[in-house]
Amino acid sequence: GKSGRGRAEEGKDAGDGGGKGGRSPIEAFVDMEWEMGLELVGTVNMALTTLRKILYGSGLLTPESLKIGGDLLKGVVPGSWEKLYEGDSKPTAYINSIVTKTVALKRWKKEARKGGLLNDCLNLSELFRAGTFLEALRQMSAREQGVAMDSLVLKSSWDARRGISGAKLPIMIEGMLLQGATFNGDNLSEPAANAKEVVAAPPVTIAFVERDGDGTDRDRKGEIGVPVYMTLTREKFLTELKCPCNDGDEGAWILSGCALVLQE
Repeated sequence: GKSGRGRAEEGKDAGDGGGKGGRSPIEAFVDMEWEMGLELVGTVNMALTTLRKILYGSGLLTPESLKIGGDLLKGVVPGSWEKLYEGDSKPTAYINSIVTKTVALKRWKKEARKGGLLNDCLNLSELFRAGTFLEALRQMSAREQGVAMDSLVLKSSWDARRGISGAKLPIMIEGMLLQGATFNGDNLSEPAANAKEVVAAPPVTIAFVERDGDGTDRDRKGEIGVPVYMTLTREKFLTELKCPCNDGDEGAWILSGCALVLQE
């Protein structure tokens, strides 16, 4: 519910990192993600260790432990964990997710420190806060281009050879899933009747560039804006990416409800 300016300011605060050591907004963001992962894994590990001690008679039952144990027996993620990070609704999947992300973020941190992170093909499902990553990328792009963050829009190219005109910091995203369509990188097409609910989307290059001359970012002929959600539940919207389609099919695709998701 925040305004674009509010989100931009939040991203700015996240990216500046207090100016310590001249870190880039991306490096500051990755450091914060890594620290969040460590805190989450530590919190969950401590809670499970405490419950184990209580079960074996060597630990003291507290109201907090009782609440966490009760939630886990009901098959729901404890509220104290969800306050730190809203992830999967099932405890086992939640724990697997935070461990997987934290392990992946160790690699992100190493590459960010070397300055080579944005040269890699990135999977945004490995992040806790993919939206904040995009804001950090927007901030870095604004600095590189010497323009205000508000003047930049997100552009995408599914053709690795063509790239994005005017992009100073293009990055390649992989690992997304497509629901309600098939896509070979050239055009969206109707899925077959017996097709899977979701299919792998091809890698896409994204970049923040200045708006078109008329100050808008309208869909052109032969392309539509496809929403990107964090998961298949479509509860958390991340952004919108333009995808090519056959001329004249734009309206039908908008009504089709096709979407990209970061993870199942």
